[in-house]
Amino acid sequence: MFKTDNTINVLIGKDIASTASVQITDAATAGTYIANGELTVLGANDGILGAGDTVVNSRKIKIVQGRGAAANGLKWSVDIDGANVLRATALSYRAPAEQVSFVGYDTVAAAGDIEVLPYTDYKMTIIYKNDVEVFSEQLLKRAYYYTTGASDTGATVAAAFVALINGDEFYGPLAAVTNLGTLYGISLTGRPLDFVLGDFKYNKMSFDIQLSGFGTTGTTTPTAADKGSGTYEEVAELEWFANGEDGAINRVWHPAPAGTSDATAGVTYDVLAIESADTSDMYAVSGTKPSRNLIYIMLPVGAGQATTLLAQLNPWLASANAPQATLVV
Repeated sequence: MFKTDNTINVLIGKDIASTASVQITDAATAGTYIANGELTVLGANDGILGAGDTVVNSRKIKIVQGRGAAANGLKWSVDIDGANVLRATALSYRAPAEQVSFVGYDTVAAAGDIEVLPYTDYKMTIIYKNDVEVFSEQLLKRAYYYTTGASDTGATVAAAFVALINGDEFYGPLAAVTNLGTLYGISLTGRPLDFVLGDFKYNKMSFDIQLSGFGTTGTTTPTAADKGSGTYEEVAELEWFANGEDGAINRVWHPAPAGTSDATAGVTYDVLAIESADTSDMYAVSGTKPSRNLIYIMLPVGAGQATTLLAQLNPWLASANAPQATLVV
């Protein structure tokens, strides 16, 4: 569990190659000074950790991020103690997805149909699951009704519900008629939700469907809502939260202080995470030892510097007290 005596650091790289013979001490030497958005690993005495170095060479390491001009300074992680590494993981970028559900004919499975019953009250209820912070006790629901006559078909029932759902002033899924020959159905596709850093959390529309009066008509969900991994929104939100470690701790004023931001809209990231224990007395708020440190390293997908960074990290992590599997992105 992370408490006030635990730290979270987020370091974000750019899609660049590593600087040859990189150094962090002389900003005037532009050819070798760490570039803006470059990440590297420091070992003993804050020297650059060599590829292949282990805890024998450097018991403790830290990650540093270049911020451009010397006046911008460098962004540092806390120390990672090779005697107290808890876990290290890598997660490649995974694209987000909107939920896709079907009532009746499912175009993915190429199966299903709306059963048509004359003179019957049809009811479809969409139950939203994504806004649990507001609707935690009773989930938000929207109900739609249609009564069939003697001449209704699957096509007319599907069209009626599509018109009702899309005509609702409530911002819900986008409905469309599906069919193959005489088989009919309704597709419901989640739509993007507002994201405002610090105000509206990154989320995906998710929902359940309940039917009444539809007879044997079934529902399917071939694509579940998925926030993905390494999206700009996820990285920006995590960076914003971690800025509290650097003093942007107020969450009451509006707008809340944003602090610095290195997440770039439109960029997708691979994510490395290193968790370690801190048995020192150097953390700002005292508490039960050991505290925990969690460092996130965000690398743009395909960034050339990833190879260099992993060549520094993997041998060292493999030699830690709890040897870690090779990180791959």
